[in-house]
Amino acid sequence: MDAGIMKVGVEEIYNILPHRYPFLFVDSIINLTPGKRATGLMAITSNEDFLLLSPSLIIEAMAQAAGIALSYNKTPLYPPSLVRGEVNGGRDYSGYLIEVKDFSFLEEIHIGDRLFLDIELTQKFGNLFRFKGTARTGDRIIAKGELSIAIISSAG
Repeated sequence: MDAGIMKVGVEEIYNILPHRYPFLFVDSIINLTPGKRATGLMAITSNEDFLLLSPSLIIEAMAQAAGIALSYNKTPLYPPSLVRGEVNGGRDYSGYLIEVKDFSFLEEIHIGDRLFLDIELTQKFGNLFRFKGTARTGDRIIAKGELSIAIISSAG
């Protein structure tokens, strides 16, 4: 993959994330800088009415966008001594949302909204990655905050 800005469709997302409906929240990535930042898109339809009742699931959607951005990282996600075999191409790792920090929910979402999930890597320490994120519809900021993801080898 090129190191430039990319787009990722739902079929590719199925190859990256283990999530499926109704727990896959990212419909596509419309702007990706591998390993650094991503803008995910989520269309709020009547099928996602549970999000209207539980807006904290927006955090999970942002974590999914972050996981997709990390999956395109060209450099090893964690020290080579922790893994056996191929890291990125072999998909022998899992990502876990481990921290949510300073999150604010500022506005409500509505059926018909297109939710843009902007995430950006701010820190990396070993296999831990911190992102700042914003969920927005157009110019309306719906939620913002920080989240951390741990990448764990499943190679044993």
